[in-house]
Amino acid sequence: NQPIDFQAFDLYRIADGRIAENWHLEDNQTLLRQMGLQP
Repeated sequence: NQPIDFQAFDLYRIADGRIAENWHLEDNQTLLRQMGLQP
């Protein structure tokens, strides 16, 4: 039960006042490393 820290980023494209696209990126390598699942 240790805290983990990793970064994520969301980019939205708005068209006609609505979300037309969403791009989500996250640092999975750092997440997995902190969970002990990747060297």
